[in-house]
Amino acid sequence: MPCNLNYIPSHLHWNGREILREFQEDEKLYLRIHPEHSTPFKSITLADLSLNRDGGRSKLCNPEDVLWNLNEEDIEERYDQGIKYFSISYQGSKEYREDPSILLNKDDDNLKIKLSHNPLDCNYPHCDLNFLINDSIEVTKENWKHTLGSNEFKKIRKEARLKLHSAIIQKELVMLD
Repeated sequence: MPCNLNYIPSHLHWNGREILREFQEDEKLYLRIHPEHSTPFKSITLADLSLNRDGGRSKLCNPEDVLWNLNEEDIEERYDQGIKYFSISYQGSKEYREDPSILLNKDDDNLKIKLSHNPLDCNYPHCDLNFLINDSIEVTKENWKHTLGSNEFKKIRKEARLKLHSAIIQKELVMLD
């Protein structure tokens, strides 16, 4: 489907381009953040976190592209917010990885966080973080309160927030082989 927001720059339009599953080492991921917050988690859940990938050498977007409003019902074209970023780093010698992930463990629970390119009609570089609890429970916005947002998984949720907050502060997120 074409982008119907005439103020969105054409380089951000998906227009059926391929989904890029491989992420380059040192590729930057941008996110929008409220200017008064040092972390996005003051105002959104982990399930709501989305990012724009710069594409590394392919140059899919600029940092300020994350500020474009994609909600057709909102009258603002751009958000007046800050921009944060972090770069992907890999353990080992690979330069590219397909759908990179992080594995966190806390007590009896583990959480896999997978980065995936998920283009939107008006935002080709859009990426999601997908969460899988104990290798079996996929976290979605719809089941958030009963999964990662519940008290049962509070410790592993806190661990994930710390990991992502640390990546934003250190400007680097180390992914698994």
